[in-house]
Amino acid sequence: QQQQQQQQRYPPSQCVVPNTTEGQFSQMRVSDISQPPQYNSGLYTPEHSTQRGTADTQSPSNFDLPPGYEEALADALGKESTPHALPKHHFSEMFEQKSTIPNMTHFTPNPKEKLRCASCFDPIVQDLAHGFSGLAVAKGMSKYHLECYEKSAAPPCAYCGRTLFSHPEVNLSGIWGEYRGRNYHVECYQYYAGPRCCSCFNIIFADPTNHISGAWRSLEDHSLIHEECFQRRLQLKREQNE
Repeated sequence: QQQQQQQQRYPPSQCVVPNTTEGQFSQMRVSDISQPPQYNSGLYTPEHSTQRGTADTQSPSNFDLPPGYEEALADALGKESTPHALPKHHFSEMFEQKSTIPNMTHFTPNPKEKLRCASCFDPIVQDLAHGFSGLAVAKGMSKYHLECYEKSAAPPCAYCGRTLFSHPEVNLSGIWGEYRGRNYHVECYQYYAGPRCCSCFNIIFADPTNHISGAWRSLEDHSLIHEECFQRRLQLKREQNE
């Protein structure tokens, strides 16, 4: 009796469905439809293929099921091949070592000119007791003691900021080079500022104590690798394939 009251209060919804046999519209209840209508739109359904790489002949086009996670992972690991690299280079092609500052010339000033150093403001004259040779260096419109120029006015290292001259107090030899448009002491480049090998993560530089010649290669992803590390990778790959 309660169900009858609910049906009277909430009658079943009705919809209009075309009668395909007579071409006329008939009214029927949704509850009377045993199964939804089937449309042959050519879309792919799971019944079209039960195995990967096979498809039903009635399907408009072949459609492969995607591989499972384990299968895709195995394929990815199996496709790892010998690393492709560009030709071998010497480390000097990346960092050519130099010992002199370009366009730097020193001269002995005329005592009558009474030139003063733009760094210490003392007259540029010979004073061996205080370590001045009497030589001067011109930088633009400024003049410097040769010694002041080497300590403070010469081009600086892009890493430590000291001039590109010898600084024995901090173990800088005065040898320097250029990398990507910047100047570095060879010591700053070798231990801190140079690019690193993508395998051992050491600087691309000659290191005889660790049997590193300094030769390097560039991989497909533009990362750099020591020649010795590259050959080690090749050997490991050959052993895995055997």
